[in-house]
Order: sequence, then C-alpha cells, then structure tokens
Amino acid sequence: MNDYRLSDEELAELRAAHRRVRDIREAYRINAVILLGQGR
Repeated sequence: MNDYRLSDEELAELRAAHRRVRDIREAYRINAVILLGQGR
C-alpha cells in the first residue's frame, strides 16, 4: 500500500470517535485506521 498518512487533526478526530464509540468492533476498525494513518 502507498504511504497513507493522516494529519494531526484527522488523527485527533479519529481518537475522539474511538473513545465515544460503544460497539467494540467499530472501535477496533477505527483503531486500525489510526494505526495505518500513523504509518504502522
């Protein structure tokens, strides 16, 4: 996959959504996007 980076603002929004979500599967999906956006 190409270099997939998110801005600090986008990462902050995703982290806030991750804390708000109640469904654990959705939280894992958001976490996967956060990790991908950090280059992991």
